[in-house]
Amino acid sequence: MTEHDLKVRVLKRLRAFGGYWQKQWGGPYAAAGVADILGCYSGHFIAIELKNPKFTNPKAELTPAQWNYLSQIKANGGFVIVSNDSDDVIQQLTALHLV
Repeated sequence: MTEHDLKVRVLKRLRAFGGYWQKQWGGPYAAAGVADILGCYSGHFIAIELKNPKFTNPKAELTPAQWNYLSQIKANGGFVIVSNDSDDVIQQLTALHLV
C-alpha cells in the first residue's frame, strides 16, 4: 500500500464518522509542514499526518516543518495524530474520546 492509498482509506473511514475532513495538498502556497488531513469533529480540531506504511516509526519520519506545524496545533488545543495505519488512526481517535 502506498501513502496515497493510506490517505484515501483513512479519509473514507473518517467520513463514515461524520464531522468535516479534508485532504490538504502541498504546494508553493500551502503552509510549510501542513498535515495531510485536517478535520473538525464534535467541536475539536484534528490534524493527521500520515506516513508511508513501510516506515515502522512514523514519528521518526516527520520533517522539522511538520514537527513545527503539529506542535503549533497541539499548543493551541488541537489534537494531533501521526500514523502509518488506518486502524491506528481510528484507535488514536478513540483513545482521545473523539469518536
